[in-house]
Amino acid sequence: MKKTLLFLAVAIISLTATAQNRGQRGGQRFGDPRQGMQRMAEHLAKEMKLNNATTSWFVPLYVEYCDTLMKLQRPQRVEDKALQEMDDAAVTTLIEQSFAKDAAVTAIKRDYLAKFREKLSEKQVYRAMIGGMRPRGGDRQHSRGNFRGGFPGGGQGGFSNDPGGNTDGGGDF
Repeated sequence: MKKTLLFLAVAIISLTATAQNRGQRGGQRFGDPRQGMQRMAEHLAKEMKLNNATTSWFVPLYVEYCDTLMKLQRPQRVEDKALQEMDDAAVTTLIEQSFAKDAAVTAIKRDYLAKFREKLSEKQVYRAMIGGMRPRGGDRQHSRGNFRGGFPGGGQGGFSNDPGGNTDGGGDF
């Protein structure tokens, strides 16, 4: 009986300590987003095989680029209930604000395109701005070349003008 109680006490103490360690690591994992961007930029520079000088130029520029886009692209969501209570003029204003935000994002991307082209090849610029990092485990076939209905990834949740509800991505667009 004493051995069983001692075993349970040790097990409870070790589980408590493990849970505390997980909590501490979990806080670091979701810490400053700029640290994540920094690591991503360093990894991307390594994948693109940049030399030290170009890496030291690229990493802060890429972090700045991602941070700028992230701040601008934060979604401004309107709850369904609030949307139902808005008049058409207010909804039109929301739509126009969304378009203005999209135009600002495009302008920022064009600015950084010129900056990245100063020292990177076009393929490297593509990787930094469009392609991003490759998924772990190498290239995956489903991520490219599988286009149906003009949308990447096929028709799952796609749009269709088919009155029968066919969403295979083959609508009349």
